[in-house]
Amino acid sequence: MRAYGEIVERLRRSTVQIFNSGAGSQGSGILWNPDGLVVTNAHVARSSRPDVQLWDGRRLPATVELRDARRDLAALRIDGSGLPAATPGDSSQVRAGQLVLAVGNPLGFAGAVSTGVVHSVGFVSGMGNQAWIRAGVRLAPGNSGGPLAGADGRIIGVNTAVMNGLGLAIPSMMREWSLPRAAFANVAAVGFLGMIIGSTIGGMIGDRRGRRVALIGSMLTFGALTLVISTVHGIGSLALVRFLVGLGLGGAMPNATALSSEFVPRRFRAFAVTLTIVCIPLGGTVAGLFTQRALPAVG
Repeated sequence: MRAYGEIVERLRRSTVQIFNSGAGSQGSGILWNPDGLVVTNAHVARSSRPDVQLWDGRRLPATVELRDARRDLAALRIDGSGLPAATPGDSSQVRAGQLVLAVGNPLGFAGAVSTGVVHSVGFVSGMGNQAWIRAGVRLAPGNSGGPLAGADGRIIGVNTAVMNGLGLAIPSMMREWSLPRAAFANVAAVGFLGMIIGSTIGGMIGDRRGRRVALIGSMLTFGALTLVISTVHGIGSLALVRFLVGLGLGGAMPNATALSSEFVPRRFRAFAVTLTIVCIPLGGTVAGLFTQRALPAVG
Protein backbone atom coordinates (compact mmCIF):
# COMPACT_ATOMS: atom_id res chain seq x y z
CA MET A 1 0.00 0.00 0.00
CA ARG A 2 2.88 2.34 0.73
CA ALA A 3 4.25 1.86 -2.80
CA TYR A 4 0.79 2.54 -4.26
CA GLY A 5 0.52 5.72 -2.21
CA GLU A 6 3.90 6.89 -3.51
CA ILE A 7 2.81 6.29 -7.11
CA VAL A 8 -0.36 8.31 -6.56
CA GLU A 9 1.58 11.14 -4.94
CA ARG A 10 4.03 11.31 -7.87
CA LEU A 11 1.10 11.50 -10.28
CA ARG A 12 -0.52 14.29 -8.28
CA ARG A 13 2.72 16.28 -8.32
CA SER A 14 3.05 15.93 -12.08
CA THR A 15 -0.55 17.07 -12.62
CA VAL A 16 -1.16 20.81 -13.00
CA GLN A 17 -4.16 23.13 -13.21
CA ILE A 18 -4.75 25.20 -16.36
CA PHE A 19 -6.27 28.69 -16.11
CA ASN A 20 -7.40 30.71 -19.12
CA SER A 21 -7.53 34.50 -19.18
CA GLY A 22 -10.32 35.94 -17.08
CA ALA A 23 -11.61 32.56 -15.90
CA GLY A 24 -11.14 30.12 -13.10
CA SER A 25 -9.59 26.68 -13.37
CA GLN A 26 -10.47 25.25 -16.78
CA GLY A 27 -8.88 21.83 -16.54
CA SER A 28 -5.75 19.85 -15.95
CA GLY A 29 -2.42 19.20 -17.60
CA ILE A 30 0.57 16.88 -17.34
CA LEU A 31 4.16 17.94 -16.69
CA TRP A 32 5.73 16.05 -19.58
CA ASN A 33 9.38 16.84 -18.89
CA PRO A 34 11.36 18.56 -16.11
CA ASP A 35 12.01 21.65 -18.26
CA GLY A 36 8.44 22.90 -18.32
CA LEU A 37 6.66 21.12 -21.18
CA VAL A 38 2.98 20.63 -20.27
CA VAL A 39 0.61 18.41 -22.27
CA THR A 40 -3.14 18.98 -22.04
CA ASN A 41 -6.28 19.03 -24.19
CA ALA A 42 -6.68 21.68 -26.86
CA HIS A 43 -10.14 22.52 -25.53
CA VAL A 44 -8.62 23.18 -22.10
CA ALA A 45 -5.88 25.56 -23.30
CA ARG A 46 -8.22 27.93 -25.14
CA SER A 47 -6.23 31.06 -24.36
CA SER A 48 -2.99 31.89 -26.17
CA ARG A 49 -1.47 32.86 -22.79
CA PRO A 50 -2.87 30.52 -20.12
CA ASP A 51 -1.54 30.17 -16.59
CA VAL A 52 -0.35 26.90 -15.09
CA GLN A 53 -0.55 26.18 -11.37
CA LEU A 54 1.82 23.56 -10.00
CA TRP A 55 1.13 21.13 -7.17
CA ASP A 56 2.97 23.41 -4.70
CA GLY A 57 0.72 26.37 -5.48
CA ARG A 58 3.05 28.29 -7.79
CA ARG A 59 1.16 29.89 -10.68
CA LEU A 60 3.23 30.52 -13.80
CA PRO A 61 2.43 32.08 -17.19
CA ALA A 62 2.60 29.67 -20.11
CA THR A 63 2.93 29.93 -23.86
CA VAL A 64 1.13 27.62 -26.29
CA GLU A 65 3.73 25.81 -28.40
CA LEU A 66 1.28 23.56 -30.21
CA ARG A 67 -2.47 23.18 -30.44
CA ASP A 68 -3.95 20.33 -32.46
CA ALA A 69 -7.73 20.77 -32.41
CA ARG A 70 -8.32 17.61 -34.46
CA ARG A 71 -6.61 15.39 -31.89
CA ASP A 72 -7.63 17.69 -29.03
CA LEU A 73 -4.07 18.00 -27.76
CA ALA A 74 -1.98 21.02 -26.83
CA ALA A 75 1.58 21.56 -25.65
CA LEU A 76 2.34 24.45 -23.30
CA ARG A 77 5.68 25.76 -22.05
CA ILE A 78 6.43 27.27 -18.66
CA ASP A 79 9.73 28.50 -17.27
CA GLY A 80 11.20 25.94 -14.93
CA SER A 81 13.71 23.19 -14.39
CA GLY A 82 13.78 20.09 -12.23
CA LEU A 83 9.99 19.89 -12.24
CA PRO A 84 8.34 16.59 -11.16
CA ALA A 85 7.63 15.27 -14.66
CA ALA A 86 5.43 12.28 -15.38
CA THR A 87 6.78 9.07 -16.89
CA PRO A 88 5.26 8.24 -20.30
CA GLY A 89 4.02 4.70 -20.79
CA ASP A 90 3.24 2.63 -23.87
CA SER A 91 -0.48 2.81 -24.61
CA SER A 92 -0.13 0.20 -27.36
CA GLN A 93 0.15 -2.35 -24.54
CA VAL A 94 -3.07 -1.31 -22.79
CA ARG A 95 -5.59 -4.14 -22.44
CA ALA A 96 -9.18 -4.44 -21.25
CA GLY A 97 -9.37 -5.16 -17.51
CA GLN A 98 -6.15 -3.28 -16.73
CA LEU A 99 -6.20 -1.19 -13.54
CA VAL A 100 -5.89 2.55 -14.21
CA LEU A 101 -5.73 5.79 -12.24
CA ALA A 102 -7.05 9.18 -13.31
CA VAL A 103 -5.75 12.36 -11.70
CA GLY A 104 -7.13 15.84 -12.24
CA ASN A 105 -8.80 18.88 -10.76
CA PRO A 106 -12.53 18.22 -11.08
CA LEU A 107 -14.83 21.04 -9.95
CA GLY A 108 -11.82 22.84 -8.47
CA PHE A 109 -10.68 19.99 -6.21
CA ALA A 110 -6.92 19.90 -6.85
CA GLY A 111 -5.22 16.55 -7.29
CA ALA A 112 -8.32 14.37 -7.07
CA VAL A 113 -7.70 10.68 -7.82
CA SER A 114 -10.07 8.12 -9.31
CA THR A 115 -9.40 4.45 -10.02
CA GLY A 116 -11.03 1.97 -12.36
CA VAL A 117 -10.37 -0.53 -15.10
CA VAL A 118 -10.01 -0.28 -18.86
CA HIS A 119 -13.19 -1.34 -20.65
CA SER A 120 -11.89 -1.20 -24.23
CA VAL A 121 -9.40 0.40 -26.58
CA GLY A 122 -10.40 1.42 -30.10
CA PHE A 123 -12.53 3.73 -32.17
CA VAL A 124 -15.67 5.32 -30.76
CA SER A 125 -18.61 6.21 -32.98
CA GLY A 126 -18.95 9.97 -33.40
CA MET A 127 -15.53 10.69 -31.88
CA GLY A 128 -13.37 10.97 -34.99
CA ASN A 129 -10.96 8.52 -36.55
CA GLN A 130 -8.56 8.13 -33.64
CA ALA A 131 -8.46 5.36 -31.07
CA TRP A 132 -9.65 5.97 -27.51
CA ILE A 133 -9.10 4.31 -24.17
CA ARG A 134 -12.46 3.78 -22.48
CA ALA A 135 -12.12 3.32 -18.74
CA GLY A 136 -14.46 3.06 -15.79
CA VAL A 137 -13.02 6.05 -13.93
CA ARG A 138 -15.06 8.88 -12.45
CA LEU A 139 -14.39 12.08 -14.39
CA ALA A 140 -15.95 15.52 -14.05
CA PRO A 141 -15.38 19.01 -15.49
CA GLY A 142 -11.78 19.85 -14.62
CA ASN A 143 -10.39 16.37 -15.27
CA SER A 144 -9.84 17.09 -18.96
CA GLY A 145 -6.16 17.19 -19.85
CA GLY A 146 -5.09 15.22 -16.80
CA PRO A 147 -3.25 11.89 -16.82
CA LEU A 148 -4.64 8.41 -17.15
CA ALA A 149 -1.97 6.11 -15.77
CA GLY A 150 -1.41 2.42 -15.30
CA ALA A 151 -0.90 0.84 -11.90
CA ASP A 152 2.84 1.49 -12.28
CA GLY A 153 2.23 5.24 -12.56
CA ARG A 154 3.24 5.51 -16.23
CA ILE A 155 1.04 7.75 -18.38
CA ILE A 156 -1.00 5.82 -20.94
CA GLY A 157 -3.53 8.49 -21.89
CA VAL A 158 -4.81 12.04 -21.58
CA ASN A 159 -8.29 12.25 -20.06
CA THR A 160 -10.58 14.07 -22.48
CA ALA A 161 -14.30 13.37 -22.14
CA VAL A 162 -17.06 11.23 -20.63
CA MET A 163 -19.43 9.11 -22.74
CA ASN A 164 -22.10 6.78 -21.41
CA GLY A 165 -20.55 6.92 -17.95
CA LEU A 166 -17.07 5.91 -19.17
CA GLY A 167 -14.05 8.16 -19.26
CA LEU A 168 -12.43 8.64 -22.68
CA ALA A 169 -8.68 9.19 -22.87
CA ILE A 170 -6.43 9.89 -25.85
CA PRO A 171 -3.71 7.21 -25.94
CA SER A 172 -0.30 8.64 -25.09
CA MET A 173 1.57 6.96 -27.95
CA MET A 174 3.52 10.18 -28.38
CA ARG A 175 7.01 9.85 -26.99
CA GLU A 176 7.98 12.48 -29.54
CA TRP A 177 6.46 15.05 -27.15
CA SER A 178 9.47 14.55 -24.90
CA LEU A 179 12.16 14.12 -27.55
CA PRO A 180 15.03 16.60 -27.40
CA ARG A 181 15.40 19.09 -30.25
CA ALA A 182 18.47 17.18 -31.48
CA ALA A 183 16.18 14.28 -32.40
CA PHE A 184 14.77 16.40 -35.22
CA ALA A 185 18.17 17.04 -36.82
CA ASN A 186 17.80 14.05 -39.13
CA VAL A 187 14.33 15.22 -40.14
CA ALA A 188 15.75 18.58 -41.22
CA ALA A 189 18.62 16.89 -43.06
CA VAL A 190 16.22 14.63 -44.96
CA GLY A 191 14.25 17.69 -46.04
CA PHE A 192 17.37 19.28 -47.54
CA LEU A 193 18.24 16.00 -49.25
CA GLY A 194 14.79 16.02 -50.83
CA MET A 195 15.39 19.56 -52.14
CA ILE A 196 18.66 18.51 -53.78
CA ILE A 197 17.11 15.49 -55.49
CA GLY A 198 14.00 17.48 -56.37
CA SER A 199 16.07 20.16 -58.10
CA THR A 200 17.60 17.52 -60.36
CA ILE A 201 14.33 15.76 -61.13
CA GLY A 202 12.42 19.04 -61.55
CA GLY A 203 14.97 20.34 -64.05
CA MET A 204 14.72 17.16 -66.10
CA ILE A 205 10.91 17.28 -66.11
CA GLY A 206 11.02 20.96 -67.08
CA ASP A 207 13.27 20.18 -70.05
CA ARG A 208 10.92 17.46 -71.32
CA ARG A 209 7.44 18.65 -70.32
CA GLY A 210 7.84 22.41 -70.09
CA ARG A 211 8.82 24.77 -67.31
CA ARG A 212 5.33 25.90 -66.42
CA VAL A 213 3.97 22.37 -66.09
CA ALA A 214 6.94 21.34 -63.96
CA LEU A 215 6.67 24.44 -61.77
CA ILE A 216 2.93 24.03 -61.16
CA GLY A 217 3.37 20.33 -60.40
CA SER A 218 6.21 21.04 -57.97
CA MET A 219 4.25 23.70 -56.08
CA LEU A 220 1.14 21.51 -55.88
CA THR A 221 3.28 18.69 -54.50
CA PHE A 222 4.89 21.03 -51.99
CA GLY A 223 1.55 22.50 -50.84
CA ALA A 224 -0.33 19.21 -50.56
CA LEU A 225 2.40 17.40 -48.65
CA THR A 226 2.93 20.36 -46.35
CA LEU A 227 -0.71 19.93 -45.29
CA VAL A 228 -0.10 16.19 -44.79
CA ILE A 229 2.59 17.00 -42.19
CA SER A 230 -0.13 17.97 -39.72
CA THR A 231 -1.55 14.43 -39.81
CA VAL A 232 1.59 12.34 -39.35
CA HIS A 233 2.58 10.47 -36.17
CA GLY A 234 6.16 9.89 -35.14
CA ILE A 235 9.61 10.95 -36.25
CA GLY A 236 9.89 8.37 -39.04
CA SER A 237 6.67 9.44 -40.76
CA LEU A 238 7.60 13.09 -40.34
CA ALA A 239 10.99 12.48 -41.97
CA LEU A 240 9.37 10.75 -44.95
CA VAL A 241 6.87 13.55 -45.55
CA ARG A 242 9.59 16.18 -45.10
CA PHE A 243 11.63 14.42 -47.77
CA LEU A 244 8.68 14.50 -50.17
CA VAL A 245 8.03 18.17 -49.35
CA GLY A 246 11.69 18.84 -50.16
CA LEU A 247 11.23 17.14 -53.54
CA GLY A 248 8.41 19.55 -54.37
CA LEU A 249 10.22 22.66 -53.19
CA GLY A 250 13.46 21.61 -54.88
CA GLY A 251 11.65 20.89 -58.15
CA ALA A 252 10.29 24.43 -58.19
CA MET A 253 13.71 26.09 -57.96
CA PRO A 254 15.24 25.36 -61.41
CA ASN A 255 11.98 25.89 -63.27
CA ALA A 256 11.13 29.18 -61.57
CA THR A 257 14.68 30.38 -62.18
CA ALA A 258 14.55 29.39 -65.86
CA LEU A 259 11.22 31.14 -66.38
CA SER A 260 12.57 34.29 -64.75
CA SER A 261 15.57 34.35 -67.06
CA GLU A 262 13.39 33.75 -70.14
CA PHE A 263 10.70 36.38 -69.59
CA VAL A 264 12.46 39.20 -67.70
CA PRO A 265 14.23 41.90 -69.75
CA ARG A 266 17.99 41.43 -70.05
CA ARG A 267 18.95 44.36 -67.83
CA PHE A 268 16.85 43.02 -64.94
CA ARG A 269 17.58 39.34 -65.55
CA ALA A 270 20.37 38.84 -63.02
CA PHE A 271 18.36 40.56 -60.29
CA ALA A 272 15.22 38.55 -61.13
CA VAL A 273 17.05 35.22 -61.06
CA THR A 274 18.71 36.07 -57.75
CA LEU A 275 15.38 37.20 -56.28
CA THR A 276 13.70 33.98 -57.40
CA ILE A 277 16.39 31.79 -55.84
CA VAL A 278 16.17 33.73 -52.56
CA CYS A 279 12.42 34.16 -52.34
CA ILE A 280 11.31 30.53 -52.75
CA PRO A 281 12.99 29.25 -49.55
CA LEU A 282 12.45 32.62 -47.85
CA GLY A 283 8.72 32.39 -48.54
CA GLY A 284 8.62 28.95 -46.97
CA THR A 285 10.43 30.25 -43.89
CA VAL A 286 8.13 33.26 -43.50
CA ALA A 287 5.07 31.03 -43.89
CA GLY A 288 6.44 28.70 -41.23
CA LEU A 289 7.01 31.56 -38.79
CA PHE A 290 3.53 32.92 -39.45
CA THR A 291 2.00 29.48 -38.96
CA GLN A 292 3.91 29.01 -35.70
CA ARG A 293 2.16 32.09 -34.33
CA ALA A 294 -1.20 31.56 -35.97
CA LEU A 295 -1.85 27.90 -35.12
CA PRO A 296 -1.83 28.32 -31.31
CA ALA A 297 -4.50 30.99 -31.71
CA VAL A 298 -6.79 29.18 -34.17
CA GLY A 299 -6.11 25.53 -33.33
